Amino acid sequence: MAGILLIAGCLAFNMLNGTTFFAVRHLIAAAGSLLSFGALLLSPRAAVIPKSRVFYLYLASVAAIGLSVFSAVNVGESTFVYSKYVLTFLLAILFYNLFVVNEKAARKTLYAGCVVTLAVYLLVSCMQLSHVEDFSFGSLYKVTGLSGNKTFLTIMLFVLSSFALAYIAEAKRKSCKLLSVTLFAVSLALIVTLKSRAVMLSYAAAVAFFAVMFFVRKRKVSFSRKFKLWTTAAVFVVVILFFTAGLRLLVKVDVPKTADETTAEYAYHSTSSLYERFILWEKTYEMIDDHPFNGCGVGNWQVIFPDYGLSELYGANYWNINFTRPHNEFLGLLAECGHVTFFVCMLFVISLIMKSFFAICKTVDRHNFVYGAVILSAFVGCCVNSFFSFPSDKTEYFIWKAAMYAVLFTYITKDKNEYNSLKLNTLWKCVPVAVLVFTVFAGFLSYKGERNVAAAANAVRNNDWKTALRCYEEAVSVFYAVDNDGFPVNWHIGKAKEQLGLSGSLSDYRKAHDDMPFCKQNLNDLGAAEYACGNIETAVAYFEKAMQISSGFLYPYFNLSYIYLKNNDLDKAAAVISTMKMDENVKNILINDAVFFENENIEDTKKRIESEYQTTMKLRRTLNHLRGE
Repeated sequence: MAGILLIAGCLAFNMLNGTTFFAVRHLIAAAGSLLSFGALLLSPRAAVIPKSRVFYLYLASVAAIGLSVFSAVNVGESTFVYSKYVLTFLLAILFYNLFVVNEKAARKTLYAGCVVTLAVYLLVSCMQLSHVEDFSFGSLYKVTGLSGNKTFLTIMLFVLSSFALAYIAEAKRKSCKLLSVTLFAVSLALIVTLKSRAVMLSYAAAVAFFAVMFFVRKRKVSFSRKFKLWTTAAVFVVVILFFTAGLRLLVKVDVPKTADETTAEYAYHSTSSLYERFILWEKTYEMIDDHPFNGCGVGNWQVIFPDYGLSELYGANYWNINFTRPHNEFLGLLAECGHVTFFVCMLFVISLIMKSFFAICKTVDRHNFVYGAVILSAFVGCCVNSFFSFPSDKTEYFIWKAAMYAVLFTYITKDKNEYNSLKLNTLWKCVPVAVLVFTVFAGFLSYKGERNVAAAANAVRNNDWKTALRCYEEAVSVFYAVDNDGFPVNWHIGKAKEQLGLSGSLSDYRKAHDDMPFCKQNLNDLGAAEYACGNIETAVAYFEKAMQISSGFLYPYFNLSYIYLKNNDLDKAAAVISTMKMDENVKNILINDAVFFENENIEDTKKRIESEYQTTMKLRRTLNHLRGE
């Protein structure tokens, strides 16, 4: 029952007051795991782990990822993200124990959990879809289900529908089979309607993989141990070469920015997600080259990435869009954890797939084969999706991913009941419990941060800066120094203090700089605060860094221009002003795009853009006047 309780808890908190807090799901999953693991360790029956090299590779990969925490700039963020890897690992052990004790009951529990969860997801999503005005990409992104994001919604539909479909073979009631097929069909139809190409590709990969497994089993193809070993090794080498060399070359290939490149707008931004991903991946390889061994620290890609420039990314360059992941989990892992850890993790994933493939294909019972083949095919589909997204960042996804691990480990160790009993003494039993207690604590602080940041955002919209400041100060913690939009919380605190005319904002901007050293907004405000304190050289350095990061963020250009004009350094002022990306055409493009990027604050955004245009024109006129032109 542990699995369904965890899922039900996440669902209940998702719907609580209509909130979509991500951290509360993590908190509930950690608390549920703590209770379940405690009961497992205290039960008369000893806990078990798979007796397989693949499982020990999994343990080694989780441990190796943890080492990257020591190379992180933002250690608190890194520790919290790493706790998700640890939680997934412990959940996999919990689910595995459920399968070892009573496999049929475990499958039935997972089926019940996925049916209830999937039904709620589909109901909420269809209600949201009914309010969509048109079926453009922008409008469809408003359909988020309970996931807070269309991309995460569609991958959850894929995973849940796969679990529902897997149970068809052994379901005794026709009503259960009909329900599973119906939910699967509706899920697929919704994914196609939402135009989620990555998930459709995941379905295609899963179907193709299942077809191969069905063919191998039907033809009763046997494989020698040597063949299995060499096949696994060959696949591993191909995957490593692809990510270290092949993809690096591929991202340098020019791809269309949009379907139509004739209008002026497309010179400034792209509506092609593939184009955007290629830019992200190319810059990620630059990051990998700078941190080849230990990486930049798990969870710290978002901290380091802006240093490699945002000017080619329209949303990040001109708007307040921050990328928190490179939209490729494998590439993100390579960047954050380094080559050695990446090799270990890829060896685990490939070994798990290949070992499960060979074990499931020789399964005699047809029902048992279908269940394992569907789950393994779904896992392969998830790997395909991870190439274009980062679903493992979300709690509800990694709960089901842990269930997939458990199912596959069950097949790998099924023939000889190959598992080891965890006959731990009291001291060692305290280790996983202590880890989960820490995870619960980190989850609570993160939830507290999310809740207060949301309250602060509402206060800002009502121009209640006093309440906003209080909420921001209550939100910040070692595990919540960066909000979900990628902004340092201390930067929000500094802005609130400035609005209230309070002192101390410089200290907050400096703290924010420690948390996110390449946040363009904080660099500009930190530079302005340093200048106000007479630290002119320091201020200039911060403005120049912000300009280096983003050519479309004009405020550091304004500030640096004013400094040079005030000092009558016209050549330097001219150098800054001439590089400012603002004219009447750009202004009109930004005002038109405000509907998409600032849907909740369109009028204020249009006023801001008009103000930026007028300020740019004024600076150019002032420079020309001083030069006598």
